[in-house]
Amino acid sequence: MKVRWKAKIAYLLTAGLCLAGAADIMIPVVHAQTEHVQESNAVDNRCFQTLSDVSTLTAADCIYSVDDKDEVTILKYTGNAKKLIMTEIDGKKITAIGDGAFEEQGQLEVVQFPDTLRSIGCKAFYHCGFQSIILPDSLETVGDEAFNVCIGLTQIKAGPNIRKWGYHVIDQTMYTDNEANWKNDILMVGEQYAIEHRWEQEIINIPEGVTTIADNFIIFSSELHYVYMPESVKYIGEGAFACCPYLKSVEFAGNDLRLIGEEAFQSTQLEKVYLCGESLEIGARAFQNCTGLKYMQIDAGHVTLGQDFISDIPEGRMELLVLPELTQSVCDIMMDKAMSKKLALTDTSAEAFETVCREAGTGFLNNLEEIDLPFAKQALADSSLLEGNKALYQGEWHLVRYLIRHYMEAEYIVKEGENCPYPLIGDSYCYPPVGTSLINLRWDLDGDGVADRLPGVVTEDITAKALYEIEEAAHDWQLIETIWITDDCDSYGTAKYVCLNCGEQKEELATPRWHDISEEWTIDQEATCTKSGSKSHHCKRSGCNEKENVTVIPATGHKWDNGVVTTEPTGETDGVRTYTCSRCGGTRTEAIARLATPQPVITSTPQPTDSSGTSHPAEPSGVPQPTVSSDVPQPGDGVKASVTPETGDQTAQPLSPSGDPSDPAATPEGGEKLTGGNITNVDNTGTKKFPAPIVQMQKKKEGSIRYLVLRVERYQGNRVEICYKKKSKASWTRLSLKYNRLKKKKETFKIRYLSTKGSLYVRVRTWKKSGGKKMYSAYTKQKRISLKE
Repeated sequence: MKVRWKAKIAYLLTAGLCLAGAADIMIPVVHAQTEHVQESNAVDNRCFQTLSDVSTLTAADCIYSVDDKDEVTILKYTGNAKKLIMTEIDGKKITAIGDGAFEEQGQLEVVQFPDTLRSIGCKAFYHCGFQSIILPDSLETVGDEAFNVCIGLTQIKAGPNIRKWGYHVIDQTMYTDNEANWKNDILMVGEQYAIEHRWEQEIINIPEGVTTIADNFIIFSSELHYVYMPESVKYIGEGAFACCPYLKSVEFAGNDLRLIGEEAFQSTQLEKVYLCGESLEIGARAFQNCTGLKYMQIDAGHVTLGQDFISDIPEGRMELLVLPELTQSVCDIMMDKAMSKKLALTDTSAEAFETVCREAGTGFLNNLEEIDLPFAKQALADSSLLEGNKALYQGEWHLVRYLIRHYMEAEYIVKEGENCPYPLIGDSYCYPPVGTSLINLRWDLDGDGVADRLPGVVTEDITAKALYEIEEAAHDWQLIETIWITDDCDSYGTAKYVCLNCGEQKEELATPRWHDISEEWTIDQEATCTKSGSKSHHCKRSGCNEKENVTVIPATGHKWDNGVVTTEPTGETDGVRTYTCSRCGGTRTEAIARLATPQPVITSTPQPTDSSGTSHPAEPSGVPQPTVSSDVPQPGDGVKASVTPETGDQTAQPLSPSGDPSDPAATPEGGEKLTGGNITNVDNTGTKKFPAPIVQMQKKKEGSIRYLVLRVERYQGNRVEICYKKKSKASWTRLSLKYNRLKKKKETFKIRYLSTKGSLYVRVRTWKKSGGKKMYSAYTKQKRISLKE
């Protein structure tokens, strides 16, 4: 990307030159100008001033070369002058300044160029101290970066004969920062030289009066589709429009085109090209890799074609190439592959044609479907030259051209007496002028400005010029940017638009953007086990804190583990079981009943009697005989008993149905009851329970019908009961089933549902009848399933 220096300093240059040690001379003084000078990009030449600190370039100040015409090229300047006059070196004319000759001469402020100068080389005055320059009328070429990084340069005056303007010639100067030097986004030097285009645009109109388009005028543009070249354009620089992948059409309105530089239209999508000029030079690879090219006509008295000027066209793509004459370069290109299906020559003699064929060979003809010649077959000295090739001679073919202005809209080679083709102009990109459309399109065959009827068959060459009316097209406004007064969503702003048809711009009041509320939830405060949280929809724009639909997130509640005995119970004190929440780490405790301690019972013994029959109390044995209270559960009664060695106390642990105290089923829903040596689980009504079944749930969809599939296995009982609810804290609702019997090891139930919002909570239990009563299993743990798709 090019660097633009944005200095905001106003320069005033008052400079003049005089000969050191000689009579004073008068030279132009350049004054800083106001709007009038900026509009014309011209250097003020009205005032003169006599100065004495001027140096004249001599042989001692430079290294130079002299050619066989006694013309001097300055190769390297070795002096240190601030103001310099160039005239002659040892009486010889200075015609060229070589590459880098005055590079990095920062002290050099003013140069008067000789009126014999024809060429300035690359970086010739790179990084010098110029504030203005006057290029002589004799100058023809300016090399790449010739005045680059001359930061203070604000004014340029150039002669009318420059045919080549290199790239970045005046880049990084104050000249490029002055908006007065830009016209339709094109950097101009005077009215003749278009230096560069600064913005991506779909359409570029080169201003009338431009004669030279600089090298690399606009490259790598992914937006450019169409370019209009006015009649004044004569020279197109190297790579001027290269690598613009969507450039489909270039209209050359003039008939005096003289130079198309190397790679000027390389890697574009041009479809039709019509070039007209008295003497035309086309540089090497000028139309290389134009993969969309179908028609090309070069209508010139004399044409010079560079190497591979047209190449890398997909085989079979190009329909017609029309040239004034056959050249060695054309033969070389066509020898390589079938570049064009047809080749037509419009201005060559049989003798000239045979000469080229003898030198280049006729192998190129094998890659042509047809060659059309402007002379009779009898004019060939070697009548067998084109034997076996499909050739049409004078009178056997005609050129039919349809023109809109000077642009070739369509061109055809038609055999004598064949039907007249009609141009397919509907897909043409450009219609002059840009921003308008053509209506009442008709064709003039004889140039009298009156519409003619197209002939049914072709018996002569036809050039049909379009007659049409121009209708102003409606503006096609496209938003460029919106500038908001503040960053607030409810702030007004200014909307800037550009018309895609004519480039006109306008501004309108932009209404507030308002809030752009996200559909996704944002958690404002996380819910905890004991406190509710909140969520809402936030505005997506940076810096805006607006939110809507603030919703409470219920507290999650504790999720307790199975608990740990933190204090063992004794016969005298209760124990403690501590439960820990896996979510927040909080704890709760639960008392464990103290252990029952067997109380000793002293049994009475018969009192002995003496001989008199009187009874006497027996002496106590001194060792009490303990008996276990009937209130204490005994081993074998569904209780696992163990004896504590120190106290002899018994502790009891309830057994699960599996016999494992650690089994979670040891404390099923509904409570516990010890009877008959077995644990029997009961619900709140006292009805017996057995273990909960295993249940798996899955959502399925058949067409537009949604099902919740429940698979029940590892169950006891022969019937099933399914309960559901929509919210976790709502009451349970029992599902009415037409068929609730269980017969297989695994049973599947399909429950249809309609809503796709929220969640569904489900629990299941099984049951059977026994002795006129219902025996239920424990409920499964409630399962939650999201109904969202």
